[in-house]
Amino acid sequence: MLACSGNAAELWRREYPDLPLFILPAYGIRYRWNNMYLNMLANAPRIVVAAIGEHIRLRRLVKTHAIDVVISDNRLGFFHPATRNIYLTHQLHIQAQEPLGRWLVNALHRQIIGQYDECWVPDAEGDDNLSGALSHPPVHPSTRYIGPLSRLAPSLTPLSFDVVAVLSGPEPQRSHLEAEILEQATYLEASVLLIRGAPHAKPLVQVPAHITVWDFAAGKQIAAAMTGARLIVCRSGYSSIMDLATLGRPALFVPTPGQTEQIYLADYLKNKNLGIVQQQGRLHVALALRDIENCSGPELKLCVTPFYSYCLQ
Repeated sequence: MLACSGNAAELWRREYPDLPLFILPAYGIRYRWNNMYLNMLANAPRIVVAAIGEHIRLRRLVKTHAIDVVISDNRLGFFHPATRNIYLTHQLHIQAQEPLGRWLVNALHRQIIGQYDECWVPDAEGDDNLSGALSHPPVHPSTRYIGPLSRLAPSLTPLSFDVVAVLSGPEPQRSHLEAEILEQATYLEASVLLIRGAPHAKPLVQVPAHITVWDFAAGKQIAAAMTGARLIVCRSGYSSIMDLATLGRPALFVPTPGQTEQIYLADYLKNKNLGIVQQQGRLHVALALRDIENCSGPELKLCVTPFYSYCLQ
């Protein structure tokens, strides 16, 4: 059984039409500022209300459907005293900027994780991992590193695009990045696919012929587009990173402003020579394409990792 909200509900409804799906309260997180603490303060009331609402909703579901096991993907209130509760997260150590704020946020998060029977981390336990200090060391006595997860697999019939831009995340930053990519893509001498990740957004008008726009796409479509792309442009969110690791594709990471997790992950991958990083507002897709083209031949073969089949020197 599935329970989620927002665009995730739309995704699961399309991917698994035969499974029961229940709608939970949405967290409604928005990143309006580049300051994490301002964003946290603005979002905190909505998160608390949603966590209480999902806890109440789960109690009804358990009673009605005799549920035995609950897996919560970073849902703070999605646990029940009568079930086996599993918390799925890669953020065991949230990377807040100020020491006091970091201590407080992580202390609260550890309290939440402690409500669950197990903590599953979608990453490797050893040095060859994707999340660095975010997921290591464990903070729950029953922590299990289950390896990277992805619904995508390399396509046997890839689509041919020079650039595939995959948009995701909260507004208004999703729309800001979309506008910046479209502005640059208009003058780019390359074929571009823009996957907006917004099934209910207003359609774009007057898009040049070399730019293809998908408002929403299923997993197989995304995998086919990514498999055949010269360059993928996306956020440095952990789900996107796991998808790229599975497909072994080169990427330009654009962290969401004010989201310290994505900023940390982008820097972590850049320092390991596993991706190009540019900042929103200073995007340069043509430069990223050039850098990808320069990463070829013997140097590429010497830098293959268990997760990625490319390297940027």
